[in-house]
Amino acid sequence: MCRLKEYGNCDPETRSQDYCVFHKPGKNEDEAREFYRKLLERFKHRVEMVYDKGEGRVIRRFVFEDELDCRGFVFPEIPGDVDFSFRHAVFKKKANFHSAVFETDVDFTGAVFVGDACFSEATFMGHVDFGGEEEGEYCRFYGLLRFANAEFRKGVSIDLPSECFRLPEAEAEACRVQALSYERELDRSKADEMFVRERRARRRAVVWRAREEFYRSKGLKSKLKAAWSLVKAYASSTIEFLLADMTCRYGTDWKRPVALWVIAVLFLFPLAYWITGGVRVRSFFDYLYFSIVTATTLGYGDLHPVGVGKMIASIEAVYGTFMWAVFLAVFAMKYMR
Repeated sequence: MCRLKEYGNCDPETRSQDYCVFHKPGKNEDEAREFYRKLLERFKHRVEMVYDKGEGRVIRRFVFEDELDCRGFVFPEIPGDVDFSFRHAVFKKKANFHSAVFETDVDFTGAVFVGDACFSEATFMGHVDFGGEEEGEYCRFYGLLRFANAEFRKGVSIDLPSECFRLPEAEAEACRVQALSYERELDRSKADEMFVRERRARRRAVVWRAREEFYRSKGLKSKLKAAWSLVKAYASSTIEFLLADMTCRYGTDWKRPVALWVIAVLFLFPLAYWITGGVRVRSFFDYLYFSIVTATTLGYGDLHPVGVGKMIASIEAVYGTFMWAVFLAVFAMKYMR
């Protein structure tokens, strides 16, 4: 019996062998032809003609109407005389490639995943391409996307714009995978960009899930509970934006906390002290001096806040300390990783 019979998707004609034709590794050319023939026989599909911008011509694309259960399948190189490609393919329902092995490069450029797409624990021995700016064509995901524990031997191209994803979780997963690929290629700047996109997408996902729960809830008690969850989600997203994104782009930009510290300490806080009269001074320069002393928590004691100035000075002391801590953490992480 096929060693991967537990998946329940073996080929009936060859499942009595050590590996059925779907799960057998290292297929020869004849076995590869049989694999793709039986693949198209098993899963209901139709063929459409579409214009490929990248190739500048009309090509055939496969539209799969049913769910693809390709768990554990071993995809060999497509023989030259076999008319099959995942490029521009349309998957109307879930495409499950859990634990599948792609023995060569695979091209999903222009593909459309209407249902969920699962590549968890899949192994890509060649490069896998989901499209990008260079190709001018993008893969689109309308459901969930999973790459948990997937292995990419030669990298992955899934640097897609946000409009290619309907769900923020899917965008976050794609960005996570692409960031890891850029890290292995030592392209740290692109890896940082994808990491920031991932964190922003996960922030949006929290709000999106809470909003969906609110719209689906019925009854007064459930509605109130969902409304409270939505308020907490918005509050959490806002706090994360202010403390992690706006200050340092999730630890990827050390220049931003410096710029924010300079703007606030040298301009905004002195202006606030001047408008409110929160510090008794002899000249306007003293406002600047007091602001710097307060932000750095030196506290020489020669100038004192009065009235509302005490509250402003307290806020500035906390702000100055926090921003310096952010700067030191980000600077160390960026240049010592």
